[in-house]
Amino acid sequence: MLYAKLSTCEFWMKEVQFLGHVISAPGIVVDPSKVEVVLLWERPKSVMEIRSFVGLAEKQLSDAKIQKIVKLLGYEKAKDFVMGMNRVLRFKNRVCIPKDPELKRVILEEGHKSRLSMHPIMTKMYHDLKESFWWSRMKHDVAQFISSCLTCQKAKVEHQKPGGML
Repeated sequence: MLYAKLSTCEFWMKEVQFLGHVISAPGIVVDPSKVEVVLLWERPKSVMEIRSFVGLAEKQLSDAKIQKIVKLLGYEKAKDFVMGMNRVLRFKNRVCIPKDPELKRVILEEGHKSRLSMHPIMTKMYHDLKESFWWSRMKHDVAQFISSCLTCQKAKVEHQKPGGML
């Protein structure tokens, strides 16, 4: 006993937008306007933008450990390191981050509070950041950052009070 209100119905449409997707005869695709919004987010899209954002090349120059690696470029000890055309050192195609607490904090905050993944757990955040960045003791720094996030600590089951006696 269902009825349709004809004044609100549309028939013979070529496509329908529903929950961020476009449904048509050929199939279902993501709504192009949603993709465009994501592409327009103000996030660094290239190494040059990242370098200009944080002064990465300059900070790498002042880091003693990174300079030791630069001197070993071309030798077996530094086989996974390369110097990019923009003078930014990379490890297995990941940007090497110098020992700069402020820079690491910015990267950790961006990875933890981005629009795409709000407050990820330690393992997820580490693997996400590991795709783009590398620094010594990175996993330890990520774990320490997550453990200091009050929102994450409140959400974890082991920190919530038990329901009591059943």
